[in-house]
Amino acid sequence: NILCKPHGHGDVHSLLAQSGLPKKWLDRGLKRVFFFQDTNAFALRTLLPALGSAASRNLDVCSTCVERRAGEAMGALCLLK
Repeated sequence: NILCKPHGHGDVHSLLAQSGLPKKWLDRGLKRVFFFQDTNAFALRTLLPALGSAASRNLDVCSTCVERRAGEAMGALCLLK
């Protein structure tokens, strides 16, 4: 089953834990996971620097942000076929 509309960003982490997927990743030897949870396309500009920084420092978690004005609507909708 796929939950199509979780109740905010935190639900994704709960669903991952409940599914057992992180343990499967560890069992397969996966060392890093990039989890992108944003509809602001400008946030993608932080991807490569963040991954490089996290890998070179052996970080468990790395978070980034992008500047925006208060109330500014930043988002994207797409149709997958």
